[in-house]
Amino acid sequence: LAIDPQDPAATVWVGGLWQVNPIDGSISNPTNLGDFYPVDINNYGVMTGRSGGVPAIAWFDGPDLEIQFLNSSAFEGAQPRALNDRDIDDPLLTVVGDTYVDGASRGFAWKPYAANNSTTVLGTLGGSESSARDVNSAGDIVGWADTRRKGQQAFIYSGGKMSNLNSMVDTGGATLQWARAINDDGDIVGFMRYPRPISESHGYLLKRLE
Repeated sequence: LAIDPQDPAATVWVGGLWQVNPIDGSISNPTNLGDFYPVDINNYGVMTGRSGGVPAIAWFDGPDLEIQFLNSSAFEGAQPRALNDRDIDDPLLTVVGDTYVDGASRGFAWKPYAANNSTTVLGTLGGSESSARDVNSAGDIVGWADTRRKGQQAFIYSGGKMSNLNSMVDTGGATLQWARAINDDGDIVGFMRYPRPISESHGYLLKRLE
């Protein structure tokens, strides 16, 4: 939120970037990103978000903010959620989020520097909707997807295949409903539900076996 210099009595929404000093915790003044609204930033300073209502990535080339749009009318209403730790021009740089297909929410992946500016709409686990929540440097995506009869369940999308995490581990009677994040070691966090004796939700951590 910022003051409109043309009308000090009015306020306008603008994107902003801050930096925190890890030594003393001090924080920089915000860098004005204009109408680019970021939702995530990686360790190379590449950001993802929306500009003018269109999914985009942004980065600084010296003092200049550069923006690259997802140039496809099919993704105009899409909402980016995360991107992985890859630098600009890396063909494995991946943005994930949600879009709409025939009125249903579906996860998507966008690789701005892959051949043909590659975009992929993710499938489901038998139901109608899915949501992509995070992606690691290897391109593994996690989130949730509808099943045919058992509601939302957590998935991992790897190597072009979506797999139900509940079918890959012993859940001890719980249902892994959402996968929220995945790191570069392949560790996944999210929340699960125990139906009995009282329905309860708990966080979980899945660690990749060595």
